[in-house]
Amino acid sequence: MYNLLLFIVIFLLGELLFNFTWFRYLKKKFMDKNETSNKDSKRVLRMNLSVFKGVLERFIMAIGLILVIPTILVVFGAIKLGTRFMESKEENAQKIENDYFLVGNFSSIAISILYFYVFAFLTK
Repeated sequence: MYNLLLFIVIFLLGELLFNFTWFRYLKKKFMDKNETSNKDSKRVLRMNLSVFKGVLERFIMAIGLILVIPTILVVFGAIKLGTRFMESKEENAQKIENDYFLVGNFSSIAISILYFYVFAFLTK
C-alpha cells in the first residue's frame, strides 16, 4: 500500500510540474502563433483531451517500467506512430508539426523513465 501511495504522489507531483512548465514551453515554442491565440471552446476541449492523453501515456509507461515490462516503450512507440499516421490522413487542416510531435514523445518517455527511477530510488 505504501508503494502505491508513493508512486501516486511521485506521479501527481511530476505531472503538475511538467504540464505547467515543460509541456507548456514546448507548445509555445512549436505551435503556430495564430493557433495558440485562438481560445474557442473546441480548441480548449482539444487541449484538455491532449493533456489527458499525455498524462495517461506517461502513467501507463511508468507502471509498465515499475512492473518490469520494458517492452511497454516499444508498444507506446508503435501506438503513437500508428495514431500519428491516422491523424495526418484525417486532419490535415490542424496538423501539429513533426518536431513538436517528436520532442513531445521523447519527453513523455524520459519523464516516465524518471518516474520509474525516482520510485525505485525511494523504495530501496
